[in-house]
Amino acid sequence: MISIMTKINNLFKIVLNVFLVKMIFCSTSIAFAQNFYSERFVLDNGMRVIVSDIPTSPMVSVYGLVSTGSAREGEFVGSGVSHFLEHMLFKGTHERDVGEIASSIQAVGGSINASTGNDFTIYTINVPYDHVNLALDILKDMLFEATIDAQEVEKEREVVFAEMRLLKDNPTRWLYYLTYQNAYQEHPYKHPTIGYPDLLSQLSRDDLWAYYKRHYVPNQIILSIAGRVELASLRPHIKEIFSALEMKPIVQDIVPREPQQLYQREYEYSYPTDIARMSIVYKSVALLHEDLYALDVLAQILGQGESSRLYQELYKKRQIVYSLSAGNYTPKDVGLFNITTVFQHEHMQEVKEVVQHVVEQIQAKGVTQKELDKSKRQVLSQYLKGHQKSSRVAWSQALDELIAGDHTFSAKYVEKIKNVTLDDIKQVANKYLDIE
Repeated sequence: MISIMTKINNLFKIVLNVFLVKMIFCSTSIAFAQNFYSERFVLDNGMRVIVSDIPTSPMVSVYGLVSTGSAREGEFVGSGVSHFLEHMLFKGTHERDVGEIASSIQAVGGSINASTGNDFTIYTINVPYDHVNLALDILKDMLFEATIDAQEVEKEREVVFAEMRLLKDNPTRWLYYLTYQNAYQEHPYKHPTIGYPDLLSQLSRDDLWAYYKRHYVPNQIILSIAGRVELASLRPHIKEIFSALEMKPIVQDIVPREPQQLYQREYEYSYPTDIARMSIVYKSVALLHEDLYALDVLAQILGQGESSRLYQELYKKRQIVYSLSAGNYTPKDVGLFNITTVFQHEHMQEVKEVVQHVVEQIQAKGVTQKELDKSKRQVLSQYLKGHQKSSRVAWSQALDELIAGDHTFSAKYVEKIKNVTLDDIKQVANKYLDIE
């Protein structure tokens, strides 16, 4: 378990207690409301394509997900090469100059962005539905025709260095960085997505180019489209654009397994602020583990919403926290179960004791049927609200395909949530939230 706290005499200290427990991440995808038609097909070169027709959507989302991220960087691990390369793909291609990619999308009323995670890098384009062909053309240009100019590399390196400095200036983001760094001992999830300054400074243009050519191949990419589309005409157009690309051999990076944790770990970090932030983290499960569903419901009951147990105890009854949350991170590999609180430093020990007491109550007596039913409704409601936009659907189905190997995993997730029992909640609380 990891707790991040603060003791302050003009300083803010973050304390991480890592316990002999298993950890879990809140899945990026929750459920897939099938109020639209989805189609999945694979091109001859191995590119997976998922298209969801949402007739009522004024927009179409065209996302390209690459099966590499900060934990899959091989010999470059810790350098932030995935994130750095993500920046460079906006800096010109053989067809488009620097700045032209973003301006072309903005000119039609759309938006373009990208993000790098532990297990993936994703490029997101949202445009009015009648500009889907433009989005496809630009995405193909970025993923396969980037130039990665040497001068632009040096300019963008300074941009990334600036991002690194900002990371440390933000206590909340820095807390999560420290959490991962201390929760994981061997697995590359411990490294920041943005990388370390010393390793980033060593990356050359040739390194970026080699990484690009190794990972940005059609059989490593998922094309995810959602919105108002004409499938009959879009399908052959996608094949026309992408089928000429050649499948390439994939070298699988060997990711070290996280060893079993045998004792608590605690970490403190001082900050010049009067507010303390504490993260209590237990090791848990990966996305495809059978205990995912009960752990997600447990997080909902513990610290999501005003009716949650920790909100009632810490905020409503004792009034000793400013905010709190509980969540499950379920990536491709071992994840984390995280309870985060913000408070004045003098309440640190009390907050820690109350959290442990609430956890022990659930371990001993379980939860009520009312709590269980409400948390299930909340999960379903969150999913339905989240999947009203094409952007959410495109994102969700891409990650479901990558991590679960099933773009409809979210729909099945909701069904599994419905089947969680009172005994399941008590069982996972005892199995994973072990303070020893």
